[in-house]
Amino acid sequence: PTGMDLQFPPAGDSALLQQHRISLQEQAPELLCLAAGDGYPLVVRLEALTEQAAADGRQLEQLEPGGPLPEWAQAQSTYAKLRKDEEGRWQLQILKQKIWVDGTSYELQEI
Repeated sequence: PTGMDLQFPPAGDSALLQQHRISLQEQAPELLCLAAGDGYPLVVRLEALTEQAAADGRQLEQLEPGGPLPEWAQAQSTYAKLRKDEEGRWQLQILKQKIWVDGTSYELQEI
């Protein structure tokens, strides 16, 4: 099997599902399947504060969604697109991942 078979949100958490869902009725599925050059249809960025930033009273709410990342914050970005599997179910295909540490970007590679 591929991946770690994790599901988000966990089964039974319908409120969280409504906040973090992709509705194929609201988006054109063919656009969510295209990725070319530096364009990705789906980007998920997880952000965290450094210990020093938290001690200095910084908060993630100070960050502009999708905006530049200051050095006091760290992040992991996942770039992906949708695809259909052999049975016609929609799946997420991860194309690349990057982490940001101390203002520097690192692209993650398979080991």
